[in-house]
Amino acid sequence: MNAISSFNLEISVEREKDVQLIDVDKQFRKCEVTLLVMNTFMNFLGTLKSCADFRVSTEVSRFTLATIALLTSSLLSTPATASTDCHELLNFSATKLRSAEKIEFCQQFSGKALLVVNTASQCGFTPQFKDLEKLHQTYGDKLAIIGFPSNDFKQEHSDSEKVADVCYVNYGVTFTMLEPSSVRGENANKVFKMLSQQTGQQPGWNFNKYLVSADGKTVKHFASKVGPMSEEMRSEVDLVLAVQ
Repeated sequence: MNAISSFNLEISVEREKDVQLIDVDKQFRKCEVTLLVMNTFMNFLGTLKSCADFRVSTEVSRFTLATIALLTSSLLSTPATASTDCHELLNFSATKLRSAEKIEFCQQFSGKALLVVNTASQCGFTPQFKDLEKLHQTYGDKLAIIGFPSNDFKQEHSDSEKVADVCYVNYGVTFTMLEPSSVRGENANKVFKMLSQQTGQQPGWNFNKYLVSADGKTVKHFASKVGPMSEEMRSEVDLVLAVQ
C-alpha cells in the first residue's frame, strides 16, 4: 500500500470516529432532554397532588365549619319546651284571646312570677281590669299577668269578640288574655285544677287571683275583693319578686 492510500485510510477511520462521537453526543443530549422532561413532569404531578391535598383539606375544613355552624344554629333556634327548666304549672298551652296564636306557657313564662286571674266581662269586679293593667305596667316583665275568661258564674259573653272588646277596647289590656275556659270543677282547665289543689281554694267568684313564684313552689290565693293595686297584693308581689 502506497503512502497516499494509507493517508486516505487514516482519514476515513478518523471520520468514522468523529461520526460515532457525534452520534454518542446526540444520544446523550436526547437523554438529557428526556430526563429534563421527566423531571418537569414529576414536579408537575407533585404540584397537582399538593393542590389536590389542599383542596381536599379545604373542603374538609369547609364541611367541618358548616357542620358546626348548623349544629350551633339548631341549638340556638330550639324553642324552650316543657322540661326541667319549667315547673309543672307551665306544662300547658292555650289559645290567645281573639287570635290563632298558641301560648306555650313554658316558653313564654319560664323564670317569671305569675298572677293568674279568672275574669268575666259582665261582673261587678270587671273594672279590676284597669288596676290589673296598672299592675302589669308597674312590674313589667318581672310579673306575668294571665287572664282566664270564664263563664262558670254566668257573667261572661259567649262570643269571644265581645270578651276581647271589653278587655282590649274598654280597659286597654295589654297583658296576656286567653280564650274562655272553665276554671272550677271537673271541667276546669289544667292550670286552675293545679292552683286549686295547691292552695285548697278553687275560685268562688270572678277575679280570684293566684300569685305563683317563679319556681312554682309558692302559690297564694286572693279573693275577688282584693284589688290588684291594693297594699296587700303589692306587698305579696314584692316578696315573691325579692326571692326570684
